[in-house]
Parts: sequence; structure tokens; C-alpha cells
Amino acid sequence: MKRYITCLMMLAVLAISSTDAKNLTVYNSGYALYGEEIKFNMKKGVHTYPLTEVPETLDTGSISIYPVQNKNIVIYEQNYDYDLVNTSQLFRKQLGRTIKMVTVQGDELQGTLLSYDGSSVLVEIKGELHSIRGDQIFRYSFEKGGEVMVRPTLSWMMKSPVEGRHSFNLAYLLNGMRWFSKYNLILDDNEASGILNSWITLSNDSGKAFDQVKLQLMAGDVQRLTQQAPVSRAKGMMYEEMAMSDTAVSEEGMMEYHLYTVERPISIGARQKKEIPFFSPVKIKTEKKLKYQVAEYNKKVNVTVEFMNTKENGMGMALPAGILSVYKNDTAGNVQFVGNDQVDHTPRNEKITVKIGDSFDIIGETVILKRETPKKNTHDTQYKVTVKNRKETRETVYVTYYRSARERMTQYEVNPTDRDSREIVFPVKLAPDQEKSFTFTVRVQY
Repeated sequence: MKRYITCLMMLAVLAISSTDAKNLTVYNSGYALYGEEIKFNMKKGVHTYPLTEVPETLDTGSISIYPVQNKNIVIYEQNYDYDLVNTSQLFRKQLGRTIKMVTVQGDELQGTLLSYDGSSVLVEIKGELHSIRGDQIFRYSFEKGGEVMVRPTLSWMMKSPVEGRHSFNLAYLLNGMRWFSKYNLILDDNEASGILNSWITLSNDSGKAFDQVKLQLMAGDVQRLTQQAPVSRAKGMMYEEMAMSDTAVSEEGMMEYHLYTVERPISIGARQKKEIPFFSPVKIKTEKKLKYQVAEYNKKVNVTVEFMNTKENGMGMALPAGILSVYKNDTAGNVQFVGNDQVDHTPRNEKITVKIGDSFDIIGETVILKRETPKKNTHDTQYKVTVKNRKETRETVYVTYYRSARERMTQYEVNPTDRDSREIVFPVKLAPDQEKSFTFTVRVQY
């Protein structure tokens, strides 16, 4: 099957450099923008010029091509052939032509190929029609006829006033490429600090290999209308700043998004996944928190790890969304996985909070003691919260209540951090094997 696209000049919305450099920008929504300079040995007059190294997932409506120097070259037509050769296609292209066959019994047959349905062939031999099962054919051959494509191909019908080698800037969008970040945090024994490193995972399912390209990664919610890294032993390692080596990735703002550029050329094959260091390991300050959300029937106390994305904390760069995995050394010094969570795009100077699981030895409980209507359009609800610490260490549980816009707190036995916030937090300190209960009341007025 062949698709024909007619154009005067391709859309100019995708601009690329006029140098020989190849640029690949991958978006975290599953597509990429590729740009390169291509050269054709052109003849005078109207001729067709093919380009075979193109992806199977090419978005033909996004193609931009224009001559670098000779502006008098006219592009009449652009074609994209993606119906690649296989047995069915080969037979289809040879319909009406002579086919030679040798059967499993050794009989040699020659005739005109009339049809092929995948299981049998219909052949006219000396004026007679013969249907031959495919499993009875030992070997077949025919003269090559028709256009046989072994890979996706772009071609352009162009008119040139002169002969010679001419350069064109080419850019297009393609599907099947994506990237995401993986972050690994190894907590120190005191859980107040740790070592953070990161990988960029790049996958290529576009059907095209990219060799020595300038790789850029776009993070953010870009609208388009049409889509556990290994951990080394970290004992004794100390990093005081976010070190950038020749494997580093630089970052810049791009409109309302963030663009990351890998500082060395990258090659990635078709159907390949590649891991690239995002930044060198860095020592950061962290805080482990135990959080209990007030809700009937909820007994789980969440375990979270928090840290600030600031320069003072060895970071301070906009971090793209990804999975952050947390590890910690056991008493024998072996690294153990203790949980992970998805983190969203995080600007600099913002807090990152990762829920890594639920506490085994600390539990919570919520009971509604009463519901009252002290006056018309006014409703009071009194909650009783109990938290229990079955560990042998002192712990603080941050009991959290998310109030609606109409609610306000009228009574509480434990002082909240901010009773006017939408997220009301009650810090509850517990000694080993201690449990505490407290009540609070919220009022809704309509």
C-alpha cells in the first residue's frame, strides 16, 4: 500500500539547524522530533529522490523540508512508502506475472500467478486453472517486478534547474520514543540524609536507529493533537554538591516547559532501551515522616520521605517526573529496597514527598463520636483519633485531616500546625509502646 502526500513546501513550524548535526528531541508523552541535513545528487529537471532511513512510526503530516541554498528547487510531491515486503506483499506485487514452482514431489510448474490468499496459489498453466496448496510448494521463483520496499521510505518528486549535490533541512515528528526519569535514594542510618542519584531511561520503538545525535529531552505537559535502576553499595560515600561530569545533562527553561540536553552525542538502536546518568550522586538532607489520614476504617499509617529541591540541599534544578526508589542499609551493610513512588515534575525550591509504604508497627484508628445540628444549616462532627506505637523507639505521627472549604475547626485537644489550612496536621509524639487518643470537632455551615 502506498500513501501519497502532495505539498507545495512543508510546514515551517518545525525548524532545524542548517549544520550537519543531527538533533533528536524526545518528549515524555511517547513521541520525538528529529532533524537532520540530508543531501541528494540531483539531476536537472523533474526526478524522484528517495530516503530510506526513516522511522516506521513517522508522522507524515509533521514533515518539514526545504533546500539550504538553492531556493529555486521546487518540491512537487512527497511520498511515504511503508508497506514493506513480505511473502504476502511479494505475491501481491507479482500478480499477473510468470511464477516458477517446484512441488514437494519434485514436479516443476510454470504459469501465470492469478491470486494468493496465504494458504494457496491460483495459477494458470497452459490455459488451465490450478489451485496449489502452499504446503505443497517446495520452492518458487519469479522475475522481480513492481517496486519492492524492504524498509520505510520517504521520497520527493522535485524539479531542479541545475545538476549537483544539494542539501536540505529535514524535520519530522515520530511516535514510539519515550523517556522518563528514575531516582534512587539511599538513606543513611539516621534517615536524616542520604545519597540521591538519577538515570534517564530512553526507549526507541520507532523502527529507526539514531547514531551520534544531539539528544534533548522535553519535560512538561506539551499539547499535541493526533500521545529500578541498579544500586551500587554506597557505604562511606560522601557528596557535598551536585557534581556535573562529561556525562551530565544541562537544563534550561523552554516556554512553560523544561528542556534537558545531554552533553555528549548519543546513539540508540531500533528496539533498544538505554540508561543515561542524569546527574552524579549527591548528598542531601531528608526527613522521614509517619502520616495518618483521618478517615473511618483507615488503620494505615503511611511512611514518607521528604526533601527540598534547593541549591542549599545540593540540588536546585527542575526535576522531571519519574519513579523515586528508596533504599537503606541493613545491620550487615547490605542495601535493601524499602519502597518507591511516582514523583511529579518538580520545580526548584519545592518539596518532594515520596510515600514508600505503610508502617508495620504503628497503626491509627478513627471513630466518629457524634453528629449534631446545633442550629439550622449548621452541622458538627466530632472525631476521635487513636494512634498506637508498637515500636521500641520514640516516634511522631502526623495526623492529617483534609477539611472542605465550608468546614472550620471549633474544638481540638491536640494543637494543629495550622487550623485554617485545608490540610490540618496534628503532630502526636509517642513513646515506645504508647498509644494516645484525642478528639476534634469540625463545623459545616450552609
